[in-house]
Amino acid sequence: MRLYKGKNFIITGIVFSLLSTSIMAANKKDKEPEEPLRIPLEREALIDDLTTEKIDRTVFPVSEEETIKYRLQKQQERKLMKSPIIEPEVSFRKVFVDTSKKESNEVVYLAPSYVTTLQFLDKNGALWPIQSYTLALGKNIIDKDLNSSSLVLAPKDIEYGRGNLVVMLKGLNTPIIMTVEVSVEKIDYKVEVSLNDYGPNSQPVIYNTTGKNDMSFMAAFVVEDLYSMLDGITPSDSYIKRKTSLPEDVEVWVRDKVMYVRTKDILISPNMIPADYNKIQSPDNTYLYTVPYLNVIVLSRHGQINQVKIY
Repeated sequence: MRLYKGKNFIITGIVFSLLSTSIMAANKKDKEPEEPLRIPLEREALIDDLTTEKIDRTVFPVSEEETIKYRLQKQQERKLMKSPIIEPEVSFRKVFVDTSKKESNEVVYLAPSYVTTLQFLDKNGALWPIQSYTLALGKNIIDKDLNSSSLVLAPKDIEYGRGNLVVMLKGLNTPIIMTVEVSVEKIDYKVEVSLNDYGPNSQPVIYNTTGKNDMSFMAAFVVEDLYSMLDGITPSDSYIKRKTSLPEDVEVWVRDKVMYVRTKDILISPNMIPADYNKIQSPDNTYLYTVPYLNVIVLSRHGQINQVKIY
């Protein structure tokens, strides 16, 4: 019995000793530093490159070429958003205002982002100064007196609108009334407003030449007389209207050996008197020629030569 207890004691001691040795070995193993993981240099450089590229793609997810393409697309979108769907029809016009007709009312077309110029001329083509003007549509239209005879008009923050313009010209008691229309379809770049009267800048012209041609017999007259005959009106009793062989196409007045021929044809003979205003033209392409008095004149119409007799 005692021998059995002694054996058990010895076995227990051995087991305890082995356990203690294992624990000490394990503790020692835990305390020993591990050898660091070593990566070859070329692989380390590759990892750095991949990491940098990943960061770049995170901050800048597209390439430079893709960025340029994207910005161009955005720029094109902004251009399309701000550009009109259709470009307005552009025109340069000359309108004729008859101050004797109350129903005369011309239309001036404005368009957003464009400037329209109105220029006022008299019957002789001279600039007619503006005394004052009033424009409707309020602050929606930018207006400015450009050079005392011209107005510039431009819409502001408005695409469609309709109003009117009243202009008083210097020395003219009759107001010039015009309609102003704003739209995106039509734009008048320039409108020459020509009146059937003479302004303060039209100077009387006296025709009197002497010298080689011995034109001292030539009648003295003013510009108004010429334009009256151009309109088919006899200026005064001092001008004698003569009959012609083509009364529907040619009208003739005579004064002091000077003849004034009104026609739409081209004058071939005789030669015009060498003086200013020896040939003037109306808007409908009617001419008034100043020539020496003769019984026959030669005209051309569409290449056909016609002799016209003066009675």
